Order: sequence, then structure tokens, then C-alpha cells
Amino acid sequence: MNKVHIFELEPYLPFIEIKDGVLTQIEGNTFKKLASFDSNLEELIQQNQIELVQSLEEVNNQLPEWVQVHIEQGLLGELIAERYLKSIYKNVENVSKDSRIGFDIRVNDKCFEVKTSLNKNAFHVTFNELKVANEKQDNYFIFFIRLSKKEKSAKGYIIQNPIATFEINFIEITNVINLTNVFITPCQFIISLKDEYLDDIQEINLNDFIY
Repeated sequence: MNKVHIFELEPYLPFIEIKDGVLTQIEGNTFKKLASFDSNLEELIQQNQIELVQSLEEVNNQLPEWVQVHIEQGLLGELIAERYLKSIYKNVENVSKDSRIGFDIRVNDKCFEVKTSLNKNAFHVTFNELKVANEKQDNYFIFFIRLSKKEKSAKGYIIQNPIATFEINFIEITNVINLTNVFITPCQFIISLKDEYLDDIQEINLNDFIY
């Protein structure tokens, strides 16, 4: 059994900070304990985790097929990219679960955003990804992976500093548009790579990293 304590938190929340995993009390404030009781908390957490996984599976089964394909395609691309980068570098870390970071894989000071497409040279980028790319400059890379179902193959292209390489004016394309009755904020973009550009950069055979 786990001991559960109930505290009156609201009056003291502005004076509590968590730093390096340690709860620090500020300005001498203390919690006011209201109650205490035993609980099978661990069992409840485990049960909730099981129910959450089941709920997510149910939601996934209800998604349109094209959405499921897009999700699976993206996850496969990340897996291929991670395997390839691990064959070259040490300290490869997948950070894609936190979308706020603005990239999928960290390798020391290098940041890789993985974009996966099926037989096309186009992919979506978000405002946040472009913002981080603009900040990181030469330390930011787009790892573009093109999958072919017919050939059962994967080809990759690593593009350093996409802001400079694609000559993107970040400020200009992300400006808020002020209309009479609304503001429009650009937050999603499609980048289509021209065939002649791909012909000029190194193509990586990723077939060995699919399975």
C-alpha cells in the first residue's frame, strides 16, 4: 500500500519551484496538510496505463487508413534514420516524442528532423521546425527519406542548414497576416524539392536499414 497525503496547494503554488528534480520551498512557505490515507496507488496507476494503451489502440483503429499510413510511414522513416545515424555516430538520441524541440534526433550538437515521403519529393514542415532550424543554422539538418513500395527501397538525403540552403526568409514567410476581421498565422508549410536539386546532392542507399 502507498501512503497518500492531501495538501492545500493553491495558496503556495507561486512560491514552489522544482529544479534538477528537487522541490524547493521559497520564502518560507509550507504546505498545509489536510488529510492522509493508505491507497493501492501503484495498482491503480498500472491499471490506468493499461486502459490508456487500450484506448489509444481503439482510437488508432478508428483512424482513416490514410492517416494510419502517414503515421506508420513517419515512424518507419525515423527508425531508418536512427539506425543509419547510429552506424556513423555515437550518442544518437531519439527525441521525437517532444514536438516542442523542433527535431527528431539529436547527435551531440547536431539536430536532425526526419521527413519521410512515399515516391514524392515533398514534405510538411511546421513553424516550430523552421524556427529551430533558423536558430540552429549549420547544426540543423533535414534527413529526407523517400520510400518506394514498388521497389521496396529507401533513399535518403541529408540537407544541412535548410534555411540557408533553400534561401528561406523565415521572418517574411511567418509574418502574421492582418486582415479586416481576422489575423492569419502561418504555421504549416509544404517544401517540394526539385528533381535537379536532388540530382546535385548525395543520395544515400538506406535499404540495409529498413529491416
